Amino acid sequence: MGLKENILIISIIFCFLTIPVFSQAISNYQNTFWQGSINVIFDKDNFSENENITGKIILSNSEDYPLLNGTIVLNISQGTFSYPSQLSDSDNILDYSKINNIYVSANSIKEINFNLPNKSSGKYRLDIYAWVMKSNLIGSDSIYVSPVSKEFTVNNSPIDYSQVKILRTKTNFNNVVGPVGFATKTNEKYFGKIFIQNDSNLKLNDLTLEIQICDWSVAFCDSNNLFSKSITNIGLNSNEAKSIDVNLISPLLPSAYEIKMILKDSKKIYSIYSSRMIVIGPTAKIRKIYIDGIGTNNYSLNTIYAGSPDHFTYPIFENFTIETEVYSSSSSKKYAEQISSIKTNELFSYKLNIDEKQFDKICQRIKQDNVVYDEECFSVPLNDLENEYSLRYPKVVDVNYIYTESSNNLQINLSKEININGKITIFDDSDFVIEEMIIDSKNFSKSYTVKKSNLTLVIDDYDAKKQLIYTIEAAKENNLVNEIDVNKIENLTYCKGQICGENTVCSKDTIDSIEGKCCTSECISVIEGNTLDLITIPLILFVAIIILIISILIFVSILKRRE
Repeated sequence: MGLKENILIISIIFCFLTIPVFSQAISNYQNTFWQGSINVIFDKDNFSENENITGKIILSNSEDYPLLNGTIVLNISQGTFSYPSQLSDSDNILDYSKINNIYVSANSIKEINFNLPNKSSGKYRLDIYAWVMKSNLIGSDSIYVSPVSKEFTVNNSPIDYSQVKILRTKTNFNNVVGPVGFATKTNEKYFGKIFIQNDSNLKLNDLTLEIQICDWSVAFCDSNNLFSKSITNIGLNSNEAKSIDVNLISPLLPSAYEIKMILKDSKKIYSIYSSRMIVIGPTAKIRKIYIDGIGTNNYSLNTIYAGSPDHFTYPIFENFTIETEVYSSSSSKKYAEQISSIKTNELFSYKLNIDEKQFDKICQRIKQDNVVYDEECFSVPLNDLENEYSLRYPKVVDVNYIYTESSNNLQINLSKEININGKITIFDDSDFVIEEMIIDSKNFSKSYTVKKSNLTLVIDDYDAKKQLIYTIEAAKENNLVNEIDVNKIENLTYCKGQICGENTVCSKDTIDSIEGKCCTSECISVIEGNTLDLITIPLILFVAIIILIISILIFVSILKRRE
């Protein structure tokens, strides 16, 4: 066999091996992100030294389900942003704050005010990151990647950029520089060298270096601060650099952890930086949780969970339980699902139908042998979400009428889950008109004597902001929900099943409804169905496809020459 034939065979093998591996990985990776955006508006262009930095964040939720338990991280920085952070000391974080417990309804926008401590004269940058539990919405503050940034100025006086800072290019843990993650075993000693530098012309005394360790990200430190240590009485001469040695012990459970370092004194923070470690071993992590069914009151909890973040040993986590506890004001109910195994870098989805119609909190845990390996607890403002949904997608009044031609009688029946506010208008081709106002009526029923002619019935639903128009046919009973709607919902009814959310499809055929494609069976995960989003296929896959096509052409050419 010649060289060309060998190259051809290798190319074809490469293509077929590459396509399934990379397409599955990137498709799963995208499923852990939350779709939305953030915009920042400062209250003014230039702040003075004696006033706080204020403004508002406009947070957009682009998902078809509500955003719950969101966290916005705000870093005030000075210098030049760069990624990866360990390659440059040009950037320095001077302050850090969070806004917790954010919720935004499906496909909605929320304005969130912020008020940050005042700063001395200078040019600054506000870097914003956002999480929805452990789902990334905007960037990732634990590795300083992809924030939404906006500059602001304090005063217009001369600016001194001299800084006291943690040196990113030198600070290391277990000899690994930067927040890229080093491997350690559970409950094992590890060491760090934290380099600090004073670029100012002032001598500093009584500095403190505070170290915090939290599961996944310090954005969640309020609920799972595993470790905190302070090194005090640090002195730093003008233009001096020094290293501070620390000895630490890793946590007891496998996971990814952020190591946050804060250099400060009693008056201000000088520098903030983060590193990262991977405690190796089998585990599973809850990556994305969302609730469906707000519009139909048929609730389900949807979870995407992942295997261990240990990319050093790639363990398999076996025989564990996903436990969900749904709380109401007076009680709670537990659900459990047994999982046989999950590999590192694998993602799976889990859907739980919630029986309760009223609840205010949900906790989901990953457990094995009564040990909790991961947990997400969050409040559910169910009444607020339902009210906002009703305002955005108001229900239209149900109308039924019977026209008896022999008696010229038109019986109209209106009903709705909430009180009805609107107007009934009946008219014909002449000047004949009947009008009736309806104010706060739960159910409305009335008979009218009308002429024997072509009649038009108009129902104005003020709350739903809808107008329904119908042509009355003699001696015929009609359910007017199936008649004409000037808002182009003619011949459509409300969904009696459920509207499948993102990354799910109906297990059977769908039916057109006012809300959209209505699934009367079960919504199943596209992950389980191995659905592939071609848009997310990585570059190497396209290269593989091109090589495959070229290889086939070469193979055909070789066959023709041999003939």
